[in-house]
Amino acid sequence: MGTVRNARVNQGGPKCAGIVGLGLIGGSFARGYAQAGVRVLAWDPDDDVMTAASMGTVAGELNDETLGECDIIVLACYPEACIEWLEAHAQALADATDTEAIMGPVVIDTVGVKGIVCERAFELAREHGFYFVGAHPMAGTQYSGYAHSRADLFQGAPLVLVPPAVDDALKLELLGQVREMVRPLGFGKFSVTSAAEHDRGFHHAAALGHAVDLALLDIVTGLHKAVGHDLGDQDGALTANADQQAAFHIVHVTSPPFQ
Repeated sequence: MGTVRNARVNQGGPKCAGIVGLGLIGGSFARGYAQAGVRVLAWDPDDDVMTAASMGTVAGELNDETLGECDIIVLACYPEACIEWLEAHAQALADATDTEAIMGPVVIDTVGVKGIVCERAFELAREHGFYFVGAHPMAGTQYSGYAHSRADLFQGAPLVLVPPAVDDALKLELLGQVREMVRPLGFGKFSVTSAAEHDRGFHHAAALGHAVDLALLDIVTGLHKAVGHDLGDQDGALTANADQQAAFHIVHVTSPPFQ
């Protein structure tokens, strides 16, 4: 049985935050919380990243034994990895949660597509008895990875929230709790929507933008090869080291068909 921690909105902000995935977004959550004096626990499959993050940012490993210490847990990885982590730790999250008193860690994700994550996450939360709210921080850079993460990445940025289908009282409690738990990061605006509405409104534009970016990179690569040059490590001036794997994932895997 894990520790049940009071994470209600009257707590005055988080004392401990858990981060799953220390890339640009997860690393920026970790740095932002650490800079605000919040204890950070984290997990990343890359040992080198964990070692780097432990130097002044991450205080320890996030696992079944420690997740009950967290007021908020942020899943900052690809959709499939978010779901896999939730499935593996659902029981530990339930043990750390008291649904009668609305106490325990609230879990959010940062994935740019909400339907694929929220459907399964809401199901797991309902079956096991823990709290999950979908989230999409509208912030980033052209770079990726922990080395490029920043404590101030979310200053003034919008945060889109997707609450579960629960009664209005609990929904308002959870939304208020998430807003309080991310307050140290400096988000500038909050909006609430459904997963379907979010994905319809955002991903047509996002996927189109990434598709254009990749098309431009192909054109530039072709031009350089035509004149006998290789882009090498430059990755194309137009995309400035954009994460092509993530772009491909959004365009070809997570996005709904264009209509």
